[in-house]
Amino acid sequence: MNCSEIQKNLGDAIDKFLPKHLEREFHAHLEACRNCRNAYELEVLAKAIIRKNVKRVATPPSIHSAVAFSLQKEYNASPEHKSGLKTWVVRVFGNRPLLPTLATGLALAVFLYFFVLPAKDSRSETSHSAANDIMNQTLNNFSLVRSGELKPKFVSCFPEAVQAFFEKNGFEVPVKMIKLADCDWYGANYSEYSGVKLAHIVYKIGDETVYVCQVRQEDAMRGTTLHLPPAAKKELARSGWYTDPSHGEECNIIVWIEDGTLCAASSTMKKQKLLALLTTP
Repeated sequence: MNCSEIQKNLGDAIDKFLPKHLEREFHAHLEACRNCRNAYELEVLAKAIIRKNVKRVATPPSIHSAVAFSLQKEYNASPEHKSGLKTWVVRVFGNRPLLPTLATGLALAVFLYFFVLPAKDSRSETSHSAANDIMNQTLNNFSLVRSGELKPKFVSCFPEAVQAFFEKNGFEVPVKMIKLADCDWYGANYSEYSGVKLAHIVYKIGDETVYVCQVRQEDAMRGTTLHLPPAAKKELARSGWYTDPSHGEECNIIVWIEDGTLCAASSTMKKQKLLALLTTP
């Protein structure tokens, strides 16, 4: 695939409608092309933010019919219709290859608003080297999972069974599971840090491993027992998501908040792939 074909298929890839044979070519191109990779990541993030913050409300049938009737009436009376030409709305929004370009512009605006840190943020605001820092603990635990030193107490092929495991062991924090069609198995464990309970979940997907640490949002954000970088707290409070700028190709870490639970995921998976995984409905 070239860059033009990537733009043409961007919407289908994000919505997971891309055929399998094209999906491999698509992601292979993203690994080699930084511009296309950035465009993909921006749109994935934008879609996640919109889904998290904008509640979908169905249009009342009466309004839908009235709007459709008015548009059809206007279109029938337009010179373009009489001359056989398409209106600009039809030309623009009926053109599938143009949609990713428009969506990328929206995604870029959303990304700049929610994710670009202010210039005054320094390394001290993004550093997470403290022993009680959640991001630091997540990275360390992920390393232990990969080496085999940290093993799950419970393993299942069903995410519902993992949630039942935490409930059975008196884990009060609402555990959030990512349901994946191609996940080989889910692993679960839990621990305490100075009286604060943490859930540990491992996703095994082929050769890839994703580790997610979860804790009550209040315990993470108040910063008494557990810690988060100031930049992470700021972005989480504003958008609900934070991507760590300190890690790149070798290891990625992404933090987000969902229904009162703070989740921190770490993986060697490419960032755009990990984002797509974490934002799966």
